[in-house]
Amino acid sequence: MARLAAIVQSSDDAIISKTLEGKITSWNLAASRMFGYSSEEMVGRSITVIIPKDRLREEDMVLAMIRRNEHIEHFRTIRLHKNGTKIPVSLTVSPIRNAAGEIIGASKIARDVSALTQVEEERAILLAREQAARREAEGANREKDEFLAMLGHELRNPLGAISNAVHVLESVAKPDDATASARGVIARQTANLARLVDDLLDVGRVMAGKIMLDRKPLDLREVAERALGTLSEAGKVGRHLVTLDGVPVWIDADATRIEQIVINLVTNSLKYTPPGGSIRTRVAQEARTAVLRVEDDGVGIDETLLRHIFDLFVQGPPPLDGAAGGLGIGLTVVKQLAELHGGSVLASGAGPGQGTVVTVTFPAIPVPLREPGTSVALTSPPRRVLIVEDNDDTREMLRVMLELLHHTVRAAADGPSGIEAALEFQPDIALVDVGLPGLDGYEVARSSARPAARSNRASSPSPATDCRRMRCAPARRALMTTW
Repeated sequence: MARLAAIVQSSDDAIISKTLEGKITSWNLAASRMFGYSSEEMVGRSITVIIPKDRLREEDMVLAMIRRNEHIEHFRTIRLHKNGTKIPVSLTVSPIRNAAGEIIGASKIARDVSALTQVEEERAILLAREQAARREAEGANREKDEFLAMLGHELRNPLGAISNAVHVLESVAKPDDATASARGVIARQTANLARLVDDLLDVGRVMAGKIMLDRKPLDLREVAERALGTLSEAGKVGRHLVTLDGVPVWIDADATRIEQIVINLVTNSLKYTPPGGSIRTRVAQEARTAVLRVEDDGVGIDETLLRHIFDLFVQGPPPLDGAAGGLGIGLTVVKQLAELHGGSVLASGAGPGQGTVVTVTFPAIPVPLREPGTSVALTSPPRRVLIVEDNDDTREMLRVMLELLHHTVRAAADGPSGIEAALEFQPDIALVDVGLPGLDGYEVARSSARPAARSNRASSPSPATDCRRMRCAPARRALMTTW
């Protein structure tokens, strides 16, 4: 017993014994240090002396559990120092038995957890700050995406009108017209602006999860060849040597988006490769993976920048000839589109002046039994076309351009008049802006289709269902719908 008493007195934890009525029967030195009362002051008094009034019910609960021969371990609560200071403690309470085995009291071990509580509180504060910062960052990111989408749409409206106006001028101008050079400048610069705006729109859509892929089996090499042909015909290649090699590799993908990936990668290489340099595009299959690789011998990328090259608005330093430009979003679009297709993208290089290699991978698929069919061109044969567009310049220029292509055109400026025109005009094709006053483009499509596609359906179909019925193809901010 003497040895046990010595252990109790030398313990760093407060060890207190009490009767089943809560009267203290022993009080060690650690209890004196923790609570400020001496043994002489506490033995014989009620344990409630060190219990806050708002926690007195805890003592009743503890004593009831002890009477039921239950043990309490690591119970976190608050106790009082003699000076009134609150002390966070962890309690372990066990029954005390007499020689006959009867429960006659309880032994309580109290450990001061003030330091642990402080650490936990600091951790909780840091976590709350981190969560608040994350919410703030996510909110700012959403606002940024919404701004990019709004900016892209607002810029695209006037660009569309300008582009259509140039096409109209080209259609009616004479070959030796003195304004031919000026028209060419307007057309080229409008196309450059449109590409930047399209990238802005795509970034906004991808970040908001609004990109819709029209996936079909396609030959990756064929798409790459078509994309390089587009760049060559547009005069983008300049004095660079641009080559393509590889083998046919089939993937399940959106042809327009894959072509966009190729164009963005090659355009980026053209910006950072001096005239006379080469850009090599290669398509290969490695096991079950389709690989698109674009390699150049341009200015290269610093290792620090390489880690962030696919981040939004990140660009390398411009060459001395000022050839570089853009907004630093083309490679971000590449990464997001590749990942939407279940693929990945990786940039590598040996450093400045050593060129850059960008590798995009997609899941490969077996060669399809037959190649997918192609769509009918808008220009053949002449059709009845309805335009529903609230921007006056865009609507007028599109109307004039289509009429020059020998189509019969009807135009409307809002949703209600668009529905009226569709029911009266019965067009073969309708070009409908999504964001219309009165009714949006989807509601125009639904309402215009109902008289021609009535059925015994119990409820109204979704926009996607109506689009399938009417063979509606989403454009960037419009519906191209055929009846």
